[in-house]
Amino acid sequence: MSDHISLQLDWEEVLLRPVTSVLALGAFTMNDGSARWDAVAICVDNAAIVVTVEPDTDQVIVARADPPIAADWVSIPSFDYAIGKKLGWCWIGINSQGYKDSFTVAICGSSSGFIEPHWTFVAVASCLQCFDLTIRRA
Repeated sequence: MSDHISLQLDWEEVLLRPVTSVLALGAFTMNDGSARWDAVAICVDNAAIVVTVEPDTDQVIVARADPPIAADWVSIPSFDYAIGKKLGWCWIGINSQGYKDSFTVAICGSSSGFIEPHWTFVAVASCLQCFDLTIRRA
């Protein structure tokens, strides 16, 4: 297995910056109702954290890019609650085979500050699935 670098940005550059939108490329819904994407962009100001999957190894790649402007990118309504909240810490998860196949993000706005994980993106069959780790109360 190669030493694949999953986190291809300095997270300090986006830490505590407010989320302006969360966009997806290649969105599709599975038979069980869950969503999967080819890529997800968490936009902050004039930058985006783009999460993709390396198809040969199914490892998650996280890179900084310009915010997407192409019509192929669409908003993900279930992420709207995070707009205006700041990005907290992030984590890269390694599975039992040594592959870096998950990426977790904290969103500030709770009593735990910037260390409470909110989303875990997992590489599944060369696409992304996201698990919401929070219970939002009204």
